[in-house]
Amino acid sequence: METQQEPTKAGEPAGGGAGVLENGPPAPSTAQQGPAAPPGSATDRDAVLAKVEMNRKLSMVKAWEENQKSKADNRAEHKMSSILSWENTKKAAVEAKLRTREVCQTL
Repeated sequence: METQQEPTKAGEPAGGGAGVLENGPPAPSTAQQGPAAPPGSATDRDAVLAKVEMNRKLSMVKAWEENQKSKADNRAEHKMSSILSWENTKKAAVEAKLRTREVCQTL
């Protein structure tokens, strides 16, 4: 009696994980990957140090970006406050002129 297998996609193990790729060589198993480095080896340490260095650089870049954003925000806030101050000064000057004209007209 034959059992029907569902068609598999390329790159997936055929036959439900039999270890053979559909159109290629046998899939690598854990025994075929070569000798694993001991946990305290120099290559393991170098890889960890490289990862730590990359994380340090990424955090420095993020900090620099945040610094630049805060600088831009502070500059914009400073400009807005100086513009509002200028507007308030002009409004006060115009209101003062109107008051002096009203006083002159009532006399």
